[in-house]
Amino acid sequence: YQTALPVYYASGDLPWNIKPSDLKTELESISDSNDKVFGNVDIKRSAYVASSHKRWSGGYTWTITFTSRGGNIPMMGSIGSSLIGSNVQILIADENSGVVDTYQGLPNSN
Repeated sequence: YQTALPVYYASGDLPWNIKPSDLKTELESISDSNDKVFGNVDIKRSAYVASSHKRWSGGYTWTITFTSRGGNIPMMGSIGSSLIGSNVQILIADENSGVVDTYQGLPNSN
């Protein structure tokens, strides 16, 4: 996981099946000058079943709720070269961004 421009904040490599409590710890430990970049978070992990499948194929959907930090939060991203396996994908969406949503003066993409 990695945030977008203009400043990058990075965690260590995260396993595909990381426990929600461990992802919470990772995100809450990322700091900038002793301030938590993402603040406190709630994490929900649920099995992802593609609409073309009838059962779980091993993927997850993660929902991250930022509970203590107001304002704009750095956009999340991933480092593609860190994804290991066949047919591996990661999609990241910012459900509450709008056209005037910016982080450090630069627009976030939806």
